[in-house]
Amino acid sequence: MKKLVKYILIFAGLISLASCKDFWATDSESSLTSETVYKSQALTEQAVLGIYDIIGEDKSYRNRLAGSYAGYNTDIEKSTKLGDYSTTWTNSDVGNSYKGADCWGWLFKGVERANLCINGMEVYSDTTKAKFAYLLAEALTMRAFLYNDIVKLWGDVPYRFEPMTDANKYSPKVDRNLIYERLLSDLARAEKLLNGNWKASGTVERINLAFVKGLRARIALMYAGYALRPAQVVQGGSSSYGVQLNIKDDAKRKALYQIAMNECADVMANSGKSLEPVYQNIFYKQCQGTVSYSSSESLFELPFSDARGQVVNLCGLKTDAVCGGHLKNYASGHSAGGNITILPGYYYSFDPADTRRDVTASVYKWTYLRADSSDVDAVKAQYGTTPILWQKVQSIDKLSLAKWRFEWMAKTPTTSTADDGVNFCVMRYADILLMYAEATIGGITGNVPDGADPSSGLAALNQIRSRAGVATLASYDINSIIDERAFEFAGEGIRKYDLMRWGLLKTKMDKAVQDVITYLATTNTNTFPMSKIYIQYTADATLTSDGSIAYKISNIYGNKPGETTKPSGTWKSKSFVGNLDSSGKQIIKTFVYYTYNRNNNDASTTSANPDLRQLWPIFQSNINPSNGSLWNDYGYPN
Repeated sequence: MKKLVKYILIFAGLISLASCKDFWATDSESSLTSETVYKSQALTEQAVLGIYDIIGEDKSYRNRLAGSYAGYNTDIEKSTKLGDYSTTWTNSDVGNSYKGADCWGWLFKGVERANLCINGMEVYSDTTKAKFAYLLAEALTMRAFLYNDIVKLWGDVPYRFEPMTDANKYSPKVDRNLIYERLLSDLARAEKLLNGNWKASGTVERINLAFVKGLRARIALMYAGYALRPAQVVQGGSSSYGVQLNIKDDAKRKALYQIAMNECADVMANSGKSLEPVYQNIFYKQCQGTVSYSSSESLFELPFSDARGQVVNLCGLKTDAVCGGHLKNYASGHSAGGNITILPGYYYSFDPADTRRDVTASVYKWTYLRADSSDVDAVKAQYGTTPILWQKVQSIDKLSLAKWRFEWMAKTPTTSTADDGVNFCVMRYADILLMYAEATIGGITGNVPDGADPSSGLAALNQIRSRAGVATLASYDINSIIDERAFEFAGEGIRKYDLMRWGLLKTKMDKAVQDVITYLATTNTNTFPMSKIYIQYTADATLTSDGSIAYKISNIYGNKPGETTKPSGTWKSKSFVGNLDSSGKQIIKTFVYYTYNRNNNDASTTSANPDLRQLWPIFQSNINPSNGSLWNDYGYPN
């Protein structure tokens, strides 16, 4: 693990890549000749690994695209960052004014590096040799991965599959279907180059055949589904727009579901991959940095060095700044985690037996109680005024995403910044099983592929449910898939794009708000848990870094359906639902839970309809130098 950065640094020393002045902000040509590089397996490998270099850059995957800025704010999760559908074309936090060192610039820089590698290998490398064949497949797959993310964020974008020249650098936006077709073709080519070698890389930090097939299935499902699209691609963005199917032809959609089903079936039958037996261990291993191809369900992870990546910081369990130097592996002097919260309706929709809920969401945050603190919470009352590291219960609107936790890490991050060095998993084997089950019944449109066996799709779905500890299903439909993917992938940057391709983004988000209202209106009934929860603590010295004792929650009562009576024994109570009015009813502040508007659910604002803001605008700093080849659709300015 974590070896990839070494090769990237070697590559950077050999092939000095500088930013260009144009709007693409891509790389200059190497000082070495292409022939010298691409006839050498060692130099070619270093060039290909240079594609990965953008992953760790500021404003790239390091702290934006694998953080809480993109892919969140859905019917199950809420981000405090820039995923709330009100991002503007001048937003400087993700795109504008960075002159290439932004999400758009980094992604296209990675595409250009892949283009240079692919072109160089096609001309100079002997791809009949297994090593060269793998490297070409790797470059093709990384380009497809990056391009798919570009389309997910911006929709219709330029078609850039050749190295940049003066003649083609101002390529205009094209219909995204052309890009989808190319990506599916490129990934099919990558599969042939890998020639059945499932463990060609031997790691999940570089591409492997299982991920190539899984990515091809993921793209096929996106292509077969719905998207926010202009009626036609018109320069200047004057076309009408709305959510519609990418493809109107039933036969074509059926062929795409066929691709997804077949690719996933091959992974299931031949890759040697399987589910991690214990759900929590998926994320514990990621925090520990012990994931390998043979010992996990990960198919591909974005590789961060120890001094790069902010997965725990941006997506992890809420941890107060005062815990620095006290909580295991938390030395930062700033508050971390808690940027993604879990919606109450989703939290209470889990089966009481589902082991995924308390891994996914936490009712507490980590904090530190000092002797002079004015906090009079239960822990202080029980344990006195000595310094205490403890898990403090939050109110229901602050349920923290908890799949990644500082105390699960193997060591303290090597820097004092927000970087924690934990990899971000792009795809797990669980996704293969659920994509297979979905494709087998023809997805959201019901275009069932030839040879589909619903019983095998059901078996795949039930593998997921069995691992979670919930009852298996006797039959299933698309709604079963929609629900199961919610329970399985919360916080992993998947749900938003699932809802988009199903054409259900606004529908499901509106329902999520209504679920909250229903919950708050019926608290203290037999339908929902109590307004207070009851907790017991236990001491654990293994969770501290300073020799003190941490008090962690050992038992909770009142946060599951059916738990409506005060428990017997010694428990500490804590208000859970938040502010109550004089009659003891929850004060309903709907906008607190609304995931697509900053303005207290003001319906007069454009962002009141997430279906019309599924995509980011192309930012002003990218459009201005584009010589008219770029423009915004969807009502954004140009």
